[in-house]
Amino acid sequence: MEFSNFIYRRRFLKNIVLILFNSFFFTVRKYKKLFSNNSENILIIALHKLGDSVFTVPAVNEILKFPNNKISLVCFQGTEDIFKISFKNLDLVPLNHNEFHFTNRIGSRKARKIIRKCDPGIIYDLTGTVTSAMLIFNSRAKKIIGINKDIFKNIYTTYFPVRKKPHITDIYLDAVRSKIPLTNGKFELINEKLINDGHILIHPFAGWKAKEWSLKNYIELAEFINENYNCMFVIPQKLLPNGIFEELSYKNLKYTETKTTTELIDVIKNSSAFIGNDSGPMHIANLLGKPTFTVYGPSNPDFHKPLTGINSYIVKKLRCSPKANEKLCFTNGGRRGCPSYECMNTLSLQEVQVKVMDFLGHLGLNKKQSANLK
Repeated sequence: MEFSNFIYRRRFLKNIVLILFNSFFFTVRKYKKLFSNNSENILIIALHKLGDSVFTVPAVNEILKFPNNKISLVCFQGTEDIFKISFKNLDLVPLNHNEFHFTNRIGSRKARKIIRKCDPGIIYDLTGTVTSAMLIFNSRAKKIIGINKDIFKNIYTTYFPVRKKPHITDIYLDAVRSKIPLTNGKFELINEKLINDGHILIHPFAGWKAKEWSLKNYIELAEFINENYNCMFVIPQKLLPNGIFEELSYKNLKYTETKTTTELIDVIKNSSAFIGNDSGPMHIANLLGKPTFTVYGPSNPDFHKPLTGINSYIVKKLRCSPKANEKLCFTNGGRRGCPSYECMNTLSLQEVQVKVMDFLGHLGLNKKQSANLK
């Protein structure tokens, strides 16, 4: 009985909060509409990390098919290069993370001023979080179209809840499909030409630790690949633990550090294939038309896998793995803490090695001369 009362109280409080916020946003938007401007400028809000920025590309592409409007896109600094390689003439408005408070949740006065300068008459929210909601709720735009949680629905003139079905790309396409007849809604790869003599890139990191297969395993995998192909690690600057650079040099494994997204993109462009965890760099590689091999753990491949190009992956299915229509496992992909990280720790080097070599073998890449002599 006590537990039932606890659940009831939580639901009751949640409903009260929902009513209060919806009433507040309804009142603000009704007032702002009295002074809405007649601008036809379109503003796209895509405030994401690297991976989700890639996933917004098809939705942005659909919006850009209306060339009579001035279209600007707001993104975080560090992700603007993704949109630069996809859209040559798009007006980008990068915002610094310092212009947000409470871990990127609340935009500063300066950030809101930047939004006002864009003078949008129509806003497409391809973010769908408190970050975008608090940035646009007091805008004078006459139309705000987008996805978000129910608590923010009264901000939008056309609103969609964030869907719980694959793929993440479709989540962002939901924000435009009611107003724009989708003509494609698919990725268009930047460069599909295979570089036979390039490096096999390994990026051993991800957005958070629970999504990372062990660095030790990746080093052993790289040694094995290096017997037949040119293999190289690509590593964000200052992220590798002490002593690892010496180990890589001792094992004759090449590596390069990148300071910016621009440098990362340049390294990927000159590669033949990309191997790594479910991460932003992997999705950038796919966008650039590179064959990718992904190691999945607490995230569901059905939501996150590349939708086009040459791609393969491996995942260890366990009882605690994400179920159908779940993006992440029950620990929020390990961010709430996990007692054992079994999905990554029980995925053996041999299992990955077999699938990776099969994947590389089907690409028809040139092997090292020493390997050809064996």
